Amino acid sequence: MAWLAVRGRSAAEIQALLFLAPTGRMEEVPESAFDAATLEGGWYLVVADHADAVAGPELLKELSLGGDAIAATVEEHVMFSSAEAWKDGRQVWSVFHASEKGIRHLEESGSFPDVYAGIKADLLKEQETADDCDYVFDIPLKLALHLTGFKHDESGDVEYEILEKRPKPKSGGWRGLFGRR
Repeated sequence: MAWLAVRGRSAAEIQALLFLAPTGRMEEVPESAFDAATLEGGWYLVVADHADAVAGPELLKELSLGGDAIAATVEEHVMFSSAEAWKDGRQVWSVFHASEKGIRHLEESGSFPDVYAGIKADLLKEQETADDCDYVFDIPLKLALHLTGFKHDESGDVEYEILEKRPKPKSGGWRGLFGRR
């Protein structure tokens, strides 16, 4: 699964940039190809059902103009997770974990919010005593949860609208809905 949350743009603007359209159909768990929800704090969330559907840098740059964008990826079958934040067209931070590089693997860049140090310290401490469980996997996801209020397995009472892809334009700046990292 992949998701992004944007603050500072309208739902209609975000949908247009992503070439998505609302269907009017709702679901309690985001199980469709694309779902969306409005979260507390002014975040508009778009969830894709496959992890390779992560917004690329150009799209995140555009989505974050005049606001914020946070994107995350979750691949539980290989224990890969990532999160990144953009503000006003610039990447602020990124963090990812790939267990295939080691259970304590974590790659970080940028300037993190103060809360990150505590999240990281708590989960690394848990990891010290539990080699059979991957707590580092949750570091990017817990940070994104703290900032946006969303985590793929802690959705709470959110209702999701099913979105559908719109056809790409015959000409113009089609950059793809989401691109591989």
